[in-house]
Amino acid sequence: EGPPFAIESRRPGPRTELRYGGQSACKDGTRLLSEWRWKDRRFKTWVLPASAVDSEGDTPGAEKRWLLWDRSFEDRYNDPGSFQTILDPETRQSFLQQRESDGAFLLLGS
Repeated sequence: EGPPFAIESRRPGPRTELRYGGQSACKDGTRLLSEWRWKDRRFKTWVLPASAVDSEGDTPGAEKRWLLWDRSFEDRYNDPGSFQTILDPETRQSFLQQRESDGAFLLLGS
């Protein structure tokens, strides 16, 4: 029978300059991508619009992404906080919460 997944269905994710730190998604398909490097305590967060990701999951539209933060994760004074998420009761998935009027991400204080 084999494993419950197929290697052919594997899709590459977005390319990063630093070490991959994770992704969070909004219901509209927008994603936040985090990357970090221990040596200089650097932490970057990118916004990937839904249009920057193709149906294969790759990011040929990587030039469409924009940098949200490039900072030191030791700088607690300028830490913007954590993104607020909501749980979808139907799918049980966690999504980033956005303000309805302009799509801004909501943050919880650090």
